[in-house]
Amino acid sequence: MRTIFILLGTMAAILAVIMAFLPFGSIALAPALLGLIFGFFALKMGKDKGKGSAKFIIVLSVLAGAIAVVKPLVFKNEVRTDQQFEIREQESRQEAIEELEELENELDELESITDSIQ
Repeated sequence: MRTIFILLGTMAAILAVIMAFLPFGSIALAPALLGLIFGFFALKMGKDKGKGSAKFIIVLSVLAGAIAVVKPLVFKNEVRTDQQFEIREQESRQEAIEELEELENELDELESITDSIQ
């Protein structure tokens, strides 16, 4: 039973560390909490010699939880507007409008030519 708790705790702790570094936000706290629980169960069931892996799971889970909590406070996710892109987009729209007007003028000229021929 202790082996199962160590295996589940290790998987939960590793998942928590991975999720803490990826932009999952506070969702990483769930596997960290599971890792802590499984780590404590493995620690309680273990003998004096075999408690190293359970302690590692607990430390890794606490570390992942701390990263998940501190990361949003330190790093702000902001979406900035790209002024150059906005300017290029407006210029592109103006060029498209000018091209359409030129095509419309050319079409009017062709219609007038075809009308004069008929």
